[in-house]
Amino acid sequence: MRSCGMQLFTHTLALSVTPAAPAADGSPRWRVGTPRGTIWCANVFHATTGYVSHLLPGFLDKDSRGGRQAPHLRRPRPRPSTGLHRPLGDWDDSTTTPDIIRSLTEFSETHMAVRTGAGPPCYAWSGIMGLTPDELPYVGAVPDCAGQWVAAGYSGHGMARAFMTAQALIQLFAQDDVDSRVPAEYFKIAERLARKDDEWDQVLERNLKANPPPVV
Repeated sequence: MRSCGMQLFTHTLALSVTPAAPAADGSPRWRVGTPRGTIWCANVFHATTGYVSHLLPGFLDKDSRGGRQAPHLRRPRPRPSTGLHRPLGDWDDSTTTPDIIRSLTEFSETHMAVRTGAGPPCYAWSGIMGLTPDELPYVGAVPDCAGQWVAAGYSGHGMARAFMTAQALIQLFAQDDVDSRVPAEYFKIAERLARKDDEWDQVLERNLKANPPPVV
């Protein structure tokens, strides 16, 4: 990758994305603020799913966070694990909820271990999911932000959707033919952001009050 001029900065937080002075040809540029310095670029790709509204406030009421937790079992062969959700608006995945893990562990030991010969749970983890009102991801150019692109909001199905949508996003960026297997609805970002969903708004409002985002 270095021979191609690529650099990876693993575990480097993107704190802000703000407009920068245009390039010499007048094309827009962006300033990405990080703890390790500032990056100036013509294009920014947002793949932060549940955290996308931190850098793109326009998605704040359309892409919410939800926590998911699961135990890892000692088992003879890979099988799907089960999980339970924490409230919408949850942003911290550094801890687990004891009651949820206890319930999952009891279920696993009672049901899954009997059928599969799995041993006791050896690890428990949590993660943040990006949820959207229609349960579909946003993929494509960010409205009114030339040079910014997004693939986020997988609503708990990132394992099935992320790889194809990432490919589709780059195809859009490169103006190539987009894989027809990716649903066209994913790309209608502006139209979907403009839709009114009273039920979603009420649920989101209640959960944001109970789980306010951190002040940065």
